[in-house]
Amino acid sequence: MCNRVRRTYTVHEVIDLVGARFAPRTINFDALRATNLEPRWNVAPKSIVPVLRELDGELRFDMLHWDMCPTMPWWTKQRVGETAEQAAKRRKPLMTNAVIEKVKTTGAATFKKRRCLIPVSGFWEWTGEKGDKQGWAIEHCDGTPIMFAGVWDSGRHEGVDRDSVAIITMPASPWMSAIHDRQPAMLPPTAWPSYIDTVPDDLAAMTETVDDARFRAFKVSKRVNSVRNDGPECLVPIAA
Repeated sequence: MCNRVRRTYTVHEVIDLVGARFAPRTINFDALRATNLEPRWNVAPKSIVPVLRELDGELRFDMLHWDMCPTMPWWTKQRVGETAEQAAKRRKPLMTNAVIEKVKTTGAATFKKRRCLIPVSGFWEWTGEKGDKQGWAIEHCDGTPIMFAGVWDSGRHEGVDRDSVAIITMPASPWMSAIHDRQPAMLPPTAWPSYIDTVPDDLAAMTETVDDARFRAFKVSKRVNSVRNDGPECLVPIAA
């Protein structure tokens, strides 16, 4: 699972980083510029996050809800023997993550047509027992943004039409498995254009190697455990 991220990069950093990789194609950054992107250290599901996608032939950044409301029949249709109330309850926890093992089957239509990239500065995971969770910050060793592979959909939730996104997750690398058994599908810069342009045959093979040569992880204050805390104090390391 990946249910908390950090977004402390600037608009200019993203424009420089992504624009250069997709050149000579142009990217519409208007929505990104309009938000001014105030730093966020503790972004949780249901938040609005920047997403790079292709829409109506245009490569563009948009601000999408991070809790995907799928339009696939297995999600929207009422199942045999299921009451309307039961169906509504089943659909209430929206999708913050989409597992790589099923994204080409149960989510085939979305994966085929609505792939996207989600830039983050880092993400959080936890170890320990419930009630005594220890937060870990995971980020690139050089501090550059991480690019998650994602899928988006356009559906109706609580009477409102909206575009929303889910982060694709995969089994953890040996390095990451010391903290959690799953990790986001993270793509190196060389794979960004191809992920947007072409349906991957093997997404896992495209992902970035997650090891101590490229990533670092460190324990942080338990302040990060609460989404109410959303400042730089969340990133302060504590003794290992």
